Amino acid sequence: MNDTLVRAMSKDGMVKATAVYTRALTERARQIHRTSPVATAALGRALAGVSMMGNALKGSGESVTLQIKGDGPLGTIPRRLRRRGQRARLCAGRLRGASLACGR
Repeated sequence: MNDTLVRAMSKDGMVKATAVYTRALTERARQIHRTSPVATAALGRALAGVSMMGNALKGSGESVTLQIKGDGPLGTIPRRLRRRGQRARLCAGRLRGASLACGR
């Protein structure tokens, strides 16, 4: 199954919902950062969360940043999504010594 984002809204517009499936995105992040299974789970949740929030962005140049601060071995997990026109770029901060890297 491909990575998927689904949005739903009630008829009256009072209830909105978003769900994501990000297995391929999480696996690619695991390969890049060479994370352990527990770290990969945390990273995948951060990626899923910022994907859902970033999907709600309307204008070009808008961005959303999610930062999870922990006191364990991972420390902080920053994620940022920048919107440029119709394309979005997911940026990863420092994780296991990796510098800022943006994907398309």
